[in-house]
Amino acid sequence: MPFVKKDGPVILNGADYEIFNNKSEEGAQPKEGSPQFMYVRYNRDETKQWHVAWYSYQMAQRKYPDAHLWIIGQFSPEQIKYNFDFFMGEKYRYVGVLDNPIDLAEYYRGADDLLVPYYMDACSNVMIEALLCGTAINYDRGNCDSADEIAAAYEKDYKLLTAEHMTNQYIRQFARLL
Repeated sequence: MPFVKKDGPVILNGADYEIFNNKSEEGAQPKEGSPQFMYVRYNRDETKQWHVAWYSYQMAQRKYPDAHLWIIGQFSPEQIKYNFDFFMGEKYRYVGVLDNPIDLAEYYRGADDLLVPYYMDACSNVMIEALLCGTAINYDRGNCDSADEIAAAYEKDYKLLTAEHMTNQYIRQFARLL
């Protein structure tokens, strides 16, 4: 609804569980502070709301002076040059874009808390990957669209957020059309 004039099945995105998992034998990026926060976006889309994550981290840094933030993704040269508007000794490291999903999974496993201020993200792959890696998620329940459904699916059974489950759901729906 409303585009096809009826409700239908909703299939959540899924991540590759061979990469995105919290298995103890898998590597984790060493923490650089406590707690270790993380913000991830691939593109520079304003709906990813960096400014909200920035503010959340500002407040966390005051509550937890040893906190640290990993910033992962694409940002303007000006933001990088001017330290992401951090000017009061905030602890952070700009990682850049991680092209290898194994590297990204290691950051998820090393983080305590993922900041997810995304506005109307239909089904956040970042959130799914982080949950599968065992990272706590900090999101705005009013703005993140499917975040509640993603969190509920994870609580019910993590396998509901795997690529294998997603693929099986699509196959089942396609088979109904034949």
